[in-house]
Amino acid sequence: MNPRFPLLSLTGLLLLPLVAGAQSWPPSPQLHFSASGEFTHSTAIVAVDAWVLDGSTLTATLTSPSGSRETLSMGRSGNRSEWTGPLREAGTWRVEVVVDGPNQDRATADASLSLVSGEPTCVVSLSAPETPTHYLEARITVNTCESSAATGEIATRYARIMLDGEDVGSVDASEICERTFILPGDGNYEAVAEVADDRGVTATCSSRDLMVDGDYPGYWLTLDSLGGTQRDDRPDILDPSIRTSPLVGAGVGITVPRDRRADATTAFSGRAGAGIGTNQWGGSAFDVLVTRQTTGGYFGGGIGLWGLGDPDIIDATIIGTAGINLNRYYKAGASQLFVEVRGFAQELGEVGDNFTAAVGFRINFRETHRLSAR
Repeated sequence: MNPRFPLLSLTGLLLLPLVAGAQSWPPSPQLHFSASGEFTHSTAIVAVDAWVLDGSTLTATLTSPSGSRETLSMGRSGNRSEWTGPLREAGTWRVEVVVDGPNQDRATADASLSLVSGEPTCVVSLSAPETPTHYLEARITVNTCESSAATGEIATRYARIMLDGEDVGSVDASEICERTFILPGDGNYEAVAEVADDRGVTATCSSRDLMVDGDYPGYWLTLDSLGGTQRDDRPDILDPSIRTSPLVGAGVGITVPRDRRADATTAFSGRAGAGIGTNQWGGSAFDVLVTRQTTGGYFGGGIGLWGLGDPDIIDATIIGTAGINLNRYYKAGASQLFVEVRGFAQELGEVGDNFTAAVGFRINFRETHRLSAR
């Protein structure tokens, strides 16, 4: 220091840092970028320590692994600016901060972090009973219990059941991870499951194929109950006011399908029945029917004998009938609702005065549907 100018030299030393600071303004921001975990949906914190004077701006941009960019809306307290939010995508995230000074000076900082998806482990399996099971109660078990979350818990489990490549139903296993599914028929089964953890991250998987063999009946017994109306020009009753009357009856029969494994086939049925009417009729009948069995029901016709054992009213009849399956299992048909109309052969020219029309309920007693997994 020059002893002749002590004050001047000291002032210069004090001003040097200010001059240096003015030349490097704005100073580089201090960027902190962290997440609450290593998996997607973790909460991220972006914190920036920087001087932002009047006329200066601070901009923070978040870039996702897929390349989308978002300008962060940051809260400010003193010299610190902060943003908090979830990171919903696996991969490397990058934050870039830019501070623009009032003199068109610029300072930047950037940081990055990587997340993994933490996809749940999805496991699903199918199993079938080892012993014969009644057709309408034949079930397979869908098991998703071995599925697990990488972080958190499994929140939902859903499984679709595929039969020969077609979707035939679904089960919600979110609360009970082992569920049963009633089989609509035999064939090649597969379960396709989707599980999701409590962050909303999903995973899918499918089971191995499960072949279910069906033991279709070569014949089955039927039980019918029906009610309707009867109109008949009976020669043994002279009062025309009672020629039309309510009619109720029941019958038992046997049905033999032409192709017992086909979804749709011709079937032959024989039925014996009895009924009563308010027109003083009580008698029996025997019918032979040929019907077309389908996945939804049946339709067809046949012939019969009416009033067996009563020589005054015995007559041949021509029958038309159709029924629909009441259950939702497309090959089962254990119960059916049907309509039946018949005309009397001796008065076919006056069918409007000689007929019966009825609505009935049928129960089909089928054999078991045998299950075996292979």
